[in-house]
Order: sequence, then structure tokens, then C-alpha cells
Amino acid sequence: MNWLAAEKADMRIFIRSAGIYFLVATALNFALRQDTSMAGMTFIALTFNVFGLFKLAFPITIALLLVSWLSSSSSREFLQRLFYGTMALGVCCLFMAGFSSVKTLLPLMLDAVGQPHFFADPFLAGLDRALHFGVDPWVFTHAVTETLGWTDFVHDSALLYGILWAIPAYYLPAIMVLLGDDGTKQRRYIVLFLFSWIVLGNVFALVGFSGGPIYYDRIFGTEVYAELAASLNAAGLETSWFGMVQERLWVAYSEKAQAVGSGISAFPSLHVAMITVTALYMGEKNRWLGAIGWALFASTLFVSVWTGYHYAIDGYFPAIAIVALNAALKRGFLRNLVGSKENEALAQLTIRNPAE
Repeated sequence: MNWLAAEKADMRIFIRSAGIYFLVATALNFALRQDTSMAGMTFIALTFNVFGLFKLAFPITIALLLVSWLSSSSSREFLQRLFYGTMALGVCCLFMAGFSSVKTLLPLMLDAVGQPHFFADPFLAGLDRALHFGVDPWVFTHAVTETLGWTDFVHDSALLYGILWAIPAYYLPAIMVLLGDDGTKQRRYIVLFLFSWIVLGNVFALVGFSGGPIYYDRIFGTEVYAELAASLNAAGLETSWFGMVQERLWVAYSEKAQAVGSGISAFPSLHVAMITVTALYMGEKNRWLGAIGWALFASTLFVSVWTGYHYAIDGYFPAIAIVALNAALKRGFLRNLVGSKENEALAQLTIRNPAE
């Protein structure tokens, strides 16, 4: 199959989805905030931030470019990958601006229907204990780091959770373009990408709106997670990246503000969702890469519970959902999600450009 023709067809699917999502986010902002600039301002911020992110993860950036160059059949193909990859980066920023905007609107959506905020926390906290023999899962994670004598875990894990995770999580479509993945794989992972952010990150987040253990006592005026707070403070959370982000998220929620990455929503965990997608993708590239990917998955799930960001069930649910959806897509189920029109367009492009 013509690689460039497939690239154009698959990019069209993603561009269309990102554009529609961005417009929906803008319309929701107008309906709930009477402001149409929120999503656009977030897009501008993300566009500037993308370069800083790849600069911070410079070794990964160089590795991606090197693999792209080595796997290209010619210099022309490598340059084409760079061109379309850069386009995909911009579309990813547009998409993530829509997501960030919608996520901060979830409390306003609940207000519109008269539903209290964080209504799912008591249920999720109880379910978490029931699934772990009557013990909060954070207890097990803190016991592990204490047994290992890992006193600086809160700082050491920030790189994985905050920087390394974000590159595939935000920009997987661009990475697939850069690495020249075939159309079938691209379409499947675009569906997984959209499902993770929109269905899990918006729809299920609204249905199961929750703040997570770290905010539980602040929300309900209780001391259910007082021991967790004490353990985190002893580990240096307040002065860590995690502590600063958690406080910033609470301030943004309290002020009904919006910023890149803002919005409190514990269930389901998008960190775990997107590292699951990443692990599946790495495993299809190479079994050793797959082993690294699933190690990153386990580490991300562990950190999400250790820091109190999430209940363990917040990670279990999206991981199971994504693995199941990936299996269904590989078997051809839900093929209509990518649509027959895109397949026809791909065929036309291949016919028009048989020599490319």
C-alpha cells in the first residue's frame, strides 16, 4: 500500500476528529462560561509548550528522529515523515486544547443538571477497599517504598509521571507518522487515542466524577485519608512537583479557572489509560520494547496510587477497557468507526499516486 496515500487518509481522520472536538469544546465554553476564547488560548499555550516538552526529553526526541531516519526508504520519505509529523503535532495540540477545556467544564456541567461535585468518591473509596481486602491500596504502595528504603521516591517518580508519560500520551499520532506505521495500525491507535481522551477522559469522568484520595478529606471535611496525608508530607510531597501540581489543580477548581493540564477528575485515570495505549503500541513494535512499556504501565499505576492522585480502581478500569477495545479492533469489530468514506479516499489516493 502506498505509504504517503495512507498517511494522508489517516491524517484526515485525525484532523477531522480534532477539529470537531475543538469546536464542541468552544461551544460548551460559550454555553457554560459565556466565553469563546478558552479553548483557543489553551491551544496557543500548548503549541508553545510542545517544544519545551520535547526539549526536556531530548534523548527521546533524538531516538525518535534516528529511528525514523533509519526506517525510511529514502531521504524523501524521511522528509515527508517530518513534514506530516509536524502537522500531526499541531493537530495534537488542537485536540488536547479541546480536552483540557472540556475537562475543566465538568463541574459546570454537573451544576447545570443539579448534581453535586465529587459524588462518586465515597463509592470508589469503598470499592477500592473491598477489592484490596479492606485496606486502602495506598498503604501497600507506601509499604513497598518504605521496605526498599526509597526515601526520595516522590521526587524520583516525577520525571516519569510528568514528562516521559506526556510525550506518547499527548502526541502518539505524531509519533506514528514519524515512525511510518501502516494505515491499519494508525487507524486502530487513533481510535484508541480518541477513546481514551474523549470517552474515558470526558464521558466516564463526568459519570464517575471524583477527586481521589488526595482531595477526599478536603472535599468532605473528614479525616478518612489523614494517614495518607501524613505519610505523603513525611515523604516531602508538599515541596515536590506533585505537591505543587495538586495545589494548583485545587486552586484552579476553586476559582473555576482553566489552564493547560488543569481540572480535577480522578476516575478514570488518563495517566494509566494512555500508558496502556503506549505499552500496547511498544509491544507491537518489538517484544523488548513491549516489556519496557508494560514496566512503565506498572510504574505509572503504582505512582498514581502512591501519590493519592487516584484510587486503584481508577487505573484498573481504563486498562481493562483499552485492552479489550484493542482486541476488538484487531478482530475487525467496530470497523465502521473509521468509516467507509476514508477507505474510499485512501483507495483513490493510491490510484492517483501509484509511483509514490
